[in-house]
Amino acid sequence: MILRRGQDEVPLALRSLSVAYRGVPALWDISWEARKGAMTAIVGPNGAGKSSLLNAAIGALQPISGEALFWGQPFQHARARVAYVPQRESVDWDFPVTALEVVEMGSARQLDWVLPRWIRRDGAHRSHASEARACLEELGLGAFADRPIGQLSGGQQQRVFLARALAQHADLLLLDEPFAGVDAETEDALFQRLRRLCADGTTVIAVHHDLASARSRFDDAMLLAGAVIATGPAREALSEDNVRRAFETAGHASHQLV
Repeated sequence: MILRRGQDEVPLALRSLSVAYRGVPALWDISWEARKGAMTAIVGPNGAGKSSLLNAAIGALQPISGEALFWGQPFQHARARVAYVPQRESVDWDFPVTALEVVEMGSARQLDWVLPRWIRRDGAHRSHASEARACLEELGLGAFADRPIGQLSGGQQQRVFLARALAQHADLLLLDEPFAGVDAETEDALFQRLRRLCADGTTVIAVHHDLASARSRFDDAMLLAGAVIATGPAREALSEDNVRRAFETAGHASHQLV
């Protein structure tokens, strides 16, 4: 349901957004608004279109209809205010760049990250090294600052990308499975950090696979199964009835969210 507010107050508004792969619908008629300062989980069965929704919003996928607006503007006019953490599988981990250099790109707001092989050494500004190191320290990676990104574990790589998003000081964070490969202690610390950002007015939207933590840790949720099944406060949107309906719609027998 679209709320009637000034468009410039809405961090992300989806208007009848539809996406298809080779003529097969992946998302259809998605209309939704993110609530400023809230943590929203995008939840649904495998193949529900969760990552596609983020990719269509930032222009990495071309929708067949509809649009995504950031504070009332197309993405290209608002991209400096948006930080994006992609899935690990979409990144070239063999690229010769250190953890510090990746985070420096966030400090410098070097935002050429839409395509899979987006890491660019020439975008790093050495004047931002101090802030980048501080962000790595905050996520427990200070000792790994000069290590090539490809030599880090999966969880460490994920934290580097989150550090980069923090360094960007964005008003909206779009996170695609940000806690994949992260241990429980680190996940808890990351949630606390994101919560502090939201308290300062940052909006966080994250594709998330764990139903229990989506209910307990997020403010809002969007339950997807190609179309929107439910949105609203997380505990309400992710009710047992709604989750069952999502899996029935997607044709899944299991209630495991992936």
